[in-house]
Amino acid sequence: MNKQLNVLVVSGSYPPDICGVGDYVGKLFTTLQSQGGIVFSLYHSRNWKLKSLFRHIKNIRSAKADIIHMQYPTEGYGYSMLPQLIALLFRRRTILTLHELSNRNPFGKLATILFLFISRKIIFTIEEEQAYAAKICPWIRKKSEVINIGSNIPCVNAGVEKRFEVVYFGHIRPVKGIEKVIEQAAKAKEQHLPWRFLIVGQTLSRFEDYYQQLRAGAKDLNITWVTNVDDQEVSILLQSSATAYFPYPDGVSLRRGTFFAALVNGTPIITTKGDKTPLKFEELCYLVDNDTEVIPAIMDILSGSETSLSKLDRSSVYAKQFDWVHIAEQHIRVFKAFKK
Repeated sequence: MNKQLNVLVVSGSYPPDICGVGDYVGKLFTTLQSQGGIVFSLYHSRNWKLKSLFRHIKNIRSAKADIIHMQYPTEGYGYSMLPQLIALLFRRRTILTLHELSNRNPFGKLATILFLFISRKIIFTIEEEQAYAAKICPWIRKKSEVINIGSNIPCVNAGVEKRFEVVYFGHIRPVKGIEKVIEQAAKAKEQHLPWRFLIVGQTLSRFEDYYQQLRAGAKDLNITWVTNVDDQEVSILLQSSATAYFPYPDGVSLRRGTFFAALVNGTPIITTKGDKTPLKFEELCYLVDNDTEVIPAIMDILSGSETSLSKLDRSSVYAKQFDWVHIAEQHIRVFKAFKK
C-alpha cells in the first residue's frame, strides 16, 4: 500500500494574526485539508528570534513531513533570517511560496533573494514576480510555477441593501492609499454629494497612532469606520456598498487579495493602474490614472450605466477562476510532482 504524502505548511502568520499572507495561508490550508489524499499539518509560530532556531528545527523534524511548504514573507517573521536557515537545512524537502519580492525594501529584497538560491521549488503568486526573479536568477523559471491567490473573503449570500456609496477594505496602515479615500470623501463634501463612505479594515497595535490620526483628520467627513470584524461581516459590508475604491500606490495586480474580495462579492471596483496591472482588468473595473477620475467613475457606477453593468458582468465570470478549491488542486499537483 502506498504511503500517504505528508505536507507540513510553515508560516510566520496565521489567522487571527493580522497579515494578508496569513489570511491566504488560512484559506489555503483549510481548503487543502478538505481535499483528501494528502495529510496536511500546520507549523505556525510568531517567534523567529535566533534563540528559537533549535526549537523550530526540532518541531519541524518531529512532523516527519515529506514536503515542507514555506510561506514567505509574513508579518510574523519580521526581519528574522531564520526562515532562510530553515529552508537551507530542509532544502531537499522544501517548497517555497514567495508572495513578494520586487516591492520589498532593500534589506527585505536581499533576504528574499537568498531563497532563490536555496529553494528547490518556488511557487509565485503572479507571473510578474516570477519574471522579476528571473532577471536576477535566469534559471528560476525551471524550478518555479505560478499559482494565483484567491479571495480571503468568501461571498456570503446575504441579499443586503446598499447602505454606502463607497467602501475601502484592507489593513489600516501606512502606504495603503487610505489617505486617497479620505481625500475623495472631502471632495464629495465640497461638491455637496451626499455620499456615504465606509472604511473597513484590520488595525495593528504598532499603527494605532496612525489609525487615530486618520480618524481625527476625517472627523468632519461622512465616513464610517469598521475595524477588526470577521470575514462574514466584511462580505456583508462589501455587498452593502455601491462601489469599492482601492487606490493601491503601485496599482492593482493579481496579488491584491482585497481586489478579489470585492470581485467575488459582486462590488463594482474603482482602482489604480500600475506596471503589473493585467490588461484584462480594463474590462472588469474602472482603472484611474489620477485622482480627478474617481468621482466621475463613482457617478457612472451609481447611475447604472451600460459600461458599469457590463464590467460587473464580466468581473463575476472572471472571479470564478480564483476559487480556492481550484487553487488547492494546483498545489496538490505541484506536491505530487515534487515527490516523484
